[in-house]
Amino acid sequence: RGRGRGHPRVWLGALLAPTGWCAYVLWVGWREGDLLGGYFGVQDGWGSRFDLGLASLRFTRHMLVDGERFVFPMALVIAAAAVLLFALLVADRAPLALIVYSGVLLLIVLGGSGFFESKARFLLPAFPLLIPLARALARTAKARPWHATVVVAALAGLSLGYGAYLVAVARMPL
Repeated sequence: RGRGRGHPRVWLGALLAPTGWCAYVLWVGWREGDLLGGYFGVQDGWGSRFDLGLASLRFTRHMLVDGERFVFPMALVIAAAAVLLFALLVADRAPLALIVYSGVLLLIVLGGSGFFESKARFLLPAFPLLIPLARALARTAKARPWHATVVVAALAGLSLGYGAYLVAVARMPL
């Protein structure tokens, strides 16, 4: 909670955290027969690469100009909401570790090419983005419990409806 330098174990944890991803990359490379390039070969096979968001911008332009199915506009709204939530997280002066974690995850998700409709799914681990909303909801629940109940019910209903649509109606891989 303090704004000081932090305990050395915190910094050790931050340094060790990426080892899981590195181990996974090496494991996929070992399975593919190319230790350092196998993971990236699999990603290339899926058409997934990091292009600083160029493919996402092109797809968004296509979606807005030509019109698209329901899943694509929802993915765009969710991605835009994630950017806004990140700005709120920074403005809320969250701990640096949460800001870096969320920012890197957001950069990877929005900067990568590949299936645009999957961006919302890739944002699932970005739960720290919800901290400012949770704090605001807690304040609202104390002042106006009925309003907080309506907000939670509406968000849960939207999530349930969209999830049911994706599972039962959408005909695309997510």
